[in-house]
Amino acid sequence: MGHKEIKIDVAAMAIQALRERRPSEQLDDTLLRIAKDRYGESGTVVFQAIKAARNAMAKRSNVSQDEALQQIMDGQRSISLITYPHAVGANEAID
Repeated sequence: MGHKEIKIDVAAMAIQALRERRPSEQLDDTLLRIAKDRYGESGTVVFQAIKAARNAMAKRSNVSQDEALQQIMDGQRSISLITYPHAVGANEAID
C-alpha cells in the first residue's frame, strides 16, 4: 500500500482554531474538528501530529501546551509536519 503525504501548516491550523472556536468548546476539540474538515479521513492523524508537535515544543521550551501553540501561531516557532498514514494489519498493534 502506498503512502499518502500530508503537509500540515500548524500555525494556520492554530489561527483558524482560535478564530472558529465555539463558546465552551475545548481547543483540542476545535483543532480536531478543523482537521477533519480540512483533511477528511486523515483528520484524526493530522490532529495527533499537531498535538505531538505542540507537546514536543512545550517540553523543549518548558512552557504549557497552550503557550506552545501560541508560539506556533505567533510565528515564534515554525513547524513543518509530514505524516505517512498506513493501514494497520490484523497482526499489528496501534501505539
